Amino acid sequence: QVRSHLSSNQWAQAPVLLRGSKTGLAFAVFLCSHCSRHQGMRLEVTPKRFASAVMMVLLLAPGGEAAAAPNMHGCLSAVARALPYCNTSLGIEARLDDLLSRLSLREKISQITPQADLGDTCTTFTRGKAQIGLPEWLWLVETNTNVASGCPQEGRCATTFVGPLGLGASFNRSSWKLKGSVLGTEMRAFNNIGASRFHPDGSNPIGLTGFGPNINIARDPRFGRTSELPGEDPLLS
Repeated sequence: QVRSHLSSNQWAQAPVLLRGSKTGLAFAVFLCSHCSRHQGMRLEVTPKRFASAVMMVLLLAPGGEAAAAPNMHGCLSAVARALPYCNTSLGIEARLDDLLSRLSLREKISQITPQADLGDTCTTFTRGKAQIGLPEWLWLVETNTNVASGCPQEGRCATTFVGPLGLGASFNRSSWKLKGSVLGTEMRAFNNIGASRFHPDGSNPIGLTGFGPNINIARDPRFGRTSELPGEDPLLS
């Protein structure tokens, strides 16, 4: 039924965009745009709505086409899939043991510390290992007001919210929760379509580790990250 609402090209691209998610997290945010009722209400996803959501994701993808693969996901290459650590029929302990056995001490350290030769240390690039299909990782994705990113296409940008200091002034927990939910969904969507933070060449790919807000207390306005804090009240923070 969904197929009848999509062109042949759109139908062919859809599986690439939906990879890695049981319910299609890559386009869940667009499905919700079809809801007339929101939180706590039942959403009926008809084939036509489903197809429409797929088309929205295709529009969001760079150049209007599906990305070749999500950013920095492991176990996608033939090299990785041939190794036990990518064998999903094995237990997690066995898979971890296999992966760790393939890394030297230096390689393990480079997995968890910034590697300046890969990019600036604030953004925090950590090293992969191509020989076993282990990707590099970029840790920093700003999430104080939105998922910091370039717009993959005009009008297809991340949702922007009030910053932590302004939202803290509302004393509204449900607003914080909603903001976090939207940021998480959009970060996953940007990651799945291979989007970049700011650089059109894709040199800063969006990962799945959001930075912000801070939970320190804002008692000194000279602190350079005051706008990333909810306020000066410890209970509020």
